[in-house]
Amino acid sequence: MNKAFLGLGYQITPRLSIGTELSYNFGRIETNSIKYLRATQNDGSQETNVSEMSGLTINFGAMYTTKINKNTQFYSALTFTPQSNLSSNNTSNLFSIRYLGDFTPIPIDFLDAQTSKTTIKLPSKYSFGAGLGQSRKWLVGSEVTFQESNTFSNRLSVANNVTYENAVKYSLGGFYIPNYNSFTSYFKKVTYRGGFRYENTGLVINNQSINDYAFTAGLGLPLGGTFSNLNFGVELGKRGTTKSNLIEENYTNILISLSLNDKWFVRRKYD
Repeated sequence: MNKAFLGLGYQITPRLSIGTELSYNFGRIETNSIKYLRATQNDGSQETNVSEMSGLTINFGAMYTTKINKNTQFYSALTFTPQSNLSSNNTSNLFSIRYLGDFTPIPIDFLDAQTSKTTIKLPSKYSFGAGLGQSRKWLVGSEVTFQESNTFSNRLSVANNVTYENAVKYSLGGFYIPNYNSFTSYFKKVTYRGGFRYENTGLVINNQSINDYAFTAGLGLPLGGTFSNLNFGVELGKRGTTKSNLIEENYTNILISLSLNDKWFVRRKYD
């Protein structure tokens, strides 16, 4: 899925800001299912489902900051995403197949085709976060996110052993910059980041809730004399369970991003 979005924000007071984001979601999802028939040794069936989806979502948010003392500030934020819908144009094709010597499936006969148009409900979501920190020095914060996943409906491929429940995610993390304007050491200007998250994904398979948790760490490397950064991160996590004949997955994600920042609309002193 892809997303094109436009966001707007407004500062009501020096401490309180609000904003909204309008997104257009679009994309294509394709799934393939193959069933092997032991009685015929080399034959089976293949079902291919394709969904072309599109729809709008909107997010609302507010942020409040205030000083606790000379060096420490309190930060808080609240976001809300109401329920929205995606329109899905679906095509399903069924083939009989035959396996080659290397078990490559080759379509033999076209059996059936179906088309439909469904509506996928995207559940509402809201989150609250708060933290303490010093500007351009350090920050420690946490966030909790709730999603009404039990209303998720109208999947193209229906699985009898899959249901949904409300999802929740807890996050804790922070960053530290030794000295953002140091002239003697580059590494004192580096941003050091770390965190942990735990999530009940809302997916229930064979009556088992699928949970996901991970540890993260990263660096923000300043580029030259600009306000831009090259960011590196790593995430080590575990998802799922081995109960009820399910699969537990260990994963590692490598994250690389570039933050481009500069001063715009500054009047020239010299032409």
